[in-house]
Amino acid sequence: MRLFNIEAVVLQARAVREADRLLVLLSRERGKLRAMAFGAAKPTSRKRGAVQPFTHGRYLLAAGKELYTVRQAEEIASWPALHGDLVRLAYASYAAELSAAFLPEEQPGEAAFRLFLSFLRSLVAAVNPLALRLLEARLLFLAGLWPRLAACAACGAGPGEGVFFSPGAGGVLCRRCGREDPQAIACHPGTLRLLGTLRSWPFGRLGSLRPDRTVREELQRILEATICYHLEGEPGSLNFLRRLEQG
Repeated sequence: MRLFNIEAVVLQARAVREADRLLVLLSRERGKLRAMAFGAAKPTSRKRGAVQPFTHGRYLLAAGKELYTVRQAEEIASWPALHGDLVRLAYASYAAELSAAFLPEEQPGEAAFRLFLSFLRSLVAAVNPLALRLLEARLLFLAGLWPRLAACAACGAGPGEGVFFSPGAGGVLCRRCGREDPQAIACHPGTLRLLGTLRSWPFGRLGSLRPDRTVREELQRILEATICYHLEGEPGSLNFLRRLEQG
């Protein structure tokens, strides 16, 4: 039986029977993995703390026919604030759902691992919608779905001032092409510049970005439309998150 160690963050933990948990792990060494933690929900289990959603830990896995099995689990860090605050929990759940959806199975995952861990740490410090936009943008980039921003995705011309964004076309559209695309979203050039900035901007410096309300709303609309387009539907946690933000 092949055993190996990974450092990972728990993206999702689903109950299977009474005491077992099916985990989606985002690891530093092997990217996204699915593993079964048998008996992990028992009060006496040593794995119990390390298999909770958003826990950062070390895991000893055994290879199986379809799923890995968690043989040992050791918690490195957890953040009770993410579970004790409904808004933070919604942000973390949405980020985890996107990461699980966009990242491929068992592909090198150092960048994605660091991204998600940095997002959790920033979320514990403060609830910042711009941090969620950064995570969305970076996940699109890591998944190879980064939109074209420098020129019209349809005709190749410079976008000019009256710009649109179309997830279906793959990026920015000039005024002429945007008017011909019923799914195109009108936006300001500054919104697209901010989107380009977020591709490489660190969470720790988000406080230095101060976009106005119009740019923030356009950025959110663009990113959510792009995510829904590529996932062919709306993430299950997105509607709940919207209601919380509006309420």
